Order: sequence, then structure tokens, then C-alpha cells
Amino acid sequence: MDMPTLSVITVCFRAKEALSATVDSLLQQTWTDFEYLVIDGGSDDGTVPFLGQLEPLFSAKLSMYQSRFLFSVLPNRIMASMTL
Repeated sequence: MDMPTLSVITVCFRAKEALSATVDSLLQQTWTDFEYLVIDGGSDDGTVPFLGQLEPLFSAKLSMYQSRFLFSVLPNRIMASMTL
């Protein structure tokens, strides 16, 4: 499987409601050669289960990371997702 040409990255914390608009926008795009990475800062508002329900809609293009140490992990996770 080829790597997507675009990565859309959302960094969030307790953002279940706000993510709905982002997800709706992504799903309405006509260009589909992208992946969606969500990095959650340990939300306790149902953000992660909400994103889990969306996985089938993104055809294996959705990756989720959760960490209570969001900003110390963020650069490493982004770099790990990138290729040269």
C-alpha cells in the first residue's frame, strides 16, 4: 500500500464536540489521498471512543494516539509517522 501524499493532524484535549466538524469536513473532501492522525492529550470526555466509531469511515486512514504527556510525545509521534 502506498503512503498517502497528505497527513492531516489534529491535536486535541477534551474535544469530542469540536472534532465532529473536523471529521465532517474531511469526509466531504473529494481528494482522498490523505491520512488522518489524531493525537489526544488524555481526554476523559469520550473523544477516543468517538474516534474509534469513525474508523470504518476512513478506510484505515485514521490513526489515534493518546497520551497524558501530549506535548512531550507530539514531536516523536509526528516524526514516527513521517517518511523521507
